[in-house]
Amino acid sequence: MNLSNVIKVVPTLLTLILSTPALANAEQGIAEFNKKNYKAALVHFNEHLRANPSDLNSAYYAGICYQMTGNTSEALKFYKRVLEIDPKSRHAAAVSPFLARYGIKSGATSSTTGTSTAKTLDPKNPFDAIELVRSLPLEKRIIIVAPKFNHPAVSSTTVRTVEDVLKRLPDHLYRTLDEGKATITIAPNLIDKWPGTSDGNKPKIFNVTMGEEGARAYDADIHIYEREAIRNSTQLKEMRSQAEIRNNLLWVIAHALDHIMGNYTTSAKFVEAHKLDLERSDIRSINPYMAYDSTEASAGIAAYLLGSTDEHVLQAVVNFHRLKPLVKAKLKL
Repeated sequence: MNLSNVIKVVPTLLTLILSTPALANAEQGIAEFNKKNYKAALVHFNEHLRANPSDLNSAYYAGICYQMTGNTSEALKFYKRVLEIDPKSRHAAAVSPFLARYGIKSGATSSTTGTSTAKTLDPKNPFDAIELVRSLPLEKRIIIVAPKFNHPAVSSTTVRTVEDVLKRLPDHLYRTLDEGKATITIAPNLIDKWPGTSDGNKPKIFNVTMGEEGARAYDADIHIYEREAIRNSTQLKEMRSQAEIRNNLLWVIAHALDHIMGNYTTSAKFVEAHKLDLERSDIRSINPYMAYDSTEASAGIAAYLLGSTDEHVLQAVVNFHRLKPLVKAKLKL
């Protein structure tokens, strides 16, 4: 789903909502959504949906909020709910491409063509671009996002760095990514894919925006951002060093492997090892993000084992003595 198009639709849908009386929570949800306070918006949308479970607009916006905060499973839940409420609505048509990524066929039709939007892929749509390359070999699944806002284009040096990292992966992990249909998208910044989203808060960490992060994995889909966004603007900072881009890529490759291999980092033994390591280290004060859960700590360890030199992953290796051998054994490294 093209989130930039979704956000452009907001004023139209907002008019529909505000014309209906006694929908205070829905109105407050929209207000928070427009300020990009997605977690705050979810509080209002969920409260409204408890009393009004068939409200199409609120289900639609709740799904977007979950997607924007990186909670794919909840986003899918609400997008499917949109289909159940009205499979022929424009809301259903808007969410169909995202659902199609996970094998969920909607049957929703476009209001202009009458054809299934899930079968029509637009290379300019970030999600559709991913689907267009998913059947290719892994080395061909590198997508370059065209710049917006007069941003510099993605550097050929960064593309070569990404290609080099893939070539240097252990053969068995390269095959895992290949067979798991992983993709890699490189953009100047998040806002070049989804304008208007860079000031949203990064999940799991305080005082960092989505536009400031260097990489993210959505299941098996890896996203690399060359430049950090300046808050409350469309301007970008200088390009990150290739060493930083390389380290960021290894981190999110670890997350993609975790997803493809069944989310092993959330298993009981990984969670317990993480808990015990936290009790015997100062990592909470050193790196709260790494201490957040076993998934982040395991990703840091995996990135180190794959060659990352980032200080945060070194902290993971030093502080998570029980977790490290589990990650090493799972990845056969």
